Amino acid sequence: AVFAENGKVGLVDSNGNVLLPAEYDDISPFSASEWTVLTRGNLCGAVCKDGQVAVECAWDEGVYIISQTGLAVASRMNDNQISETLIDLNTGDVLRNEPQHVYWADDRYFYDLLVGFYDGWEAWGPYQLVICDLSLNPLFTLDGIGDAEPFGWGFVTYSEHCPWNQGSHAIIDLEGRMLLDDIKKYEITADGVYYVRRGTDGLAYCGLVNAEGVAFETEGTQIWAKDDAGLCRVYKGASASSWSQHENSCYGYVDGTGAWVIEPKYQDTGPFVCGTAVVREDGLYHLIDLTGNRIGGPEWSKKPCMTLPVLPVDTEEGLRLFDRRGSALSDEVFDLSFQDVYGDVLLLRDMAGRLCAIGTDGTVLLRMDAEDQKTDMCDGSALWIKTGGLWGLMELREPLTGQWRISPRFTYVFQYSADPEEPVYATFEDGGEAEIDAKGNPYGPPIYTVD
Repeated sequence: AVFAENGKVGLVDSNGNVLLPAEYDDISPFSASEWTVLTRGNLCGAVCKDGQVAVECAWDEGVYIISQTGLAVASRMNDNQISETLIDLNTGDVLRNEPQHVYWADDRYFYDLLVGFYDGWEAWGPYQLVICDLSLNPLFTLDGIGDAEPFGWGFVTYSEHCPWNQGSHAIIDLEGRMLLDDIKKYEITADGVYYVRRGTDGLAYCGLVNAEGVAFETEGTQIWAKDDAGLCRVYKGASASSWSQHENSCYGYVDGTGAWVIEPKYQDTGPFVCGTAVVREDGLYHLIDLTGNRIGGPEWSKKPCMTLPVLPVDTEEGLRLFDRRGSALSDEVFDLSFQDVYGDVLLLRDMAGRLCAIGTDGTVLLRMDAEDQKTDMCDGSALWIKTGGLWGLMELREPLTGQWRISPRFTYVFQYSADPEEPVYATFEDGGEAEIDAKGNPYGPPIYTVD
């Protein structure tokens, strides 16, 4: 644990034996890593759980720990430019220390980017990116490339280092060979990479590229991944975003060969779920089947949630639930002011203000008084709920529905990513703070304020 003494902090083991004297200003939570960042004044270093200092506090721009690799990137400012050094946390050895290099890694690859200038926020070219395995053996070098994102059989590269710059993407294989360039938008899925690119004729094309090559391509400025029916929604127009509902929009559906199954004629579309899809036509929403034929039932003026087996629809009485054939599931009316989607669960508030979790068949899985909820965390099987001023994790799935997986005992919870394997940062009721696991227990030493 982290302990405080005379305004400084150090580490003790579970028996209270001092592992690291209280000589530092801060020690970050260990999370699931064997190392964490420690601070002395304005300088940062790294320490192991056994109290051994792996990186001395000598880095004014911080230390970034790549926990899965046992590596750390230590940075300092030199002449208004960030200088980065790659350090082996197990040995303390400096592995790479070259000016104008930016280092980072993921769970499969290590990246060494040579830049023209880097100030910690942005990097300017010219760029040269070397992709290595995690043993730092170079695989290939890419000139003019500032970033790369891996997937199963290749990388999506980016001509700039920062995503807010106006660069272009390309898709390359694991040997560094170019497969497609001038990519404007992309989405990596289990099928491959869905993309939008600008053709030499000036038109926009979208499609899917997989390990065998381009699976299909059709004219369009936006594409969505295959839905339950194996169809892709395609927008054919000047510009579009996933929330756009332009009067002149032109949405339709293509199959796995790029052939139009339902011609683009709608102002908005949703994915096929349970054999039907919600579309917007002539300003109103209704349901269609897989042939594009309209299914009898009501029309809606306001956009409903399109992705669930249950459709929450605004009516004159309030929000009501319909199935995918357009039939009302119950007579209950819910509050119009709140709805959210969490996995395949619909979250609503009833007219008494209670939080309701609605299952895929329209049944109410959970109904309780709750002050707040968080849908950006966990894996959809449980929901963070605030009650009595404290956060806890509530089960949503049978047979545990309504039971606390983690009882309410945190004044604050936050997850850095949507990955359920990532730890959650939490502040305990007694003022301690730590990153916690799926049972609410701290990963490694928590930090507590000690008088």
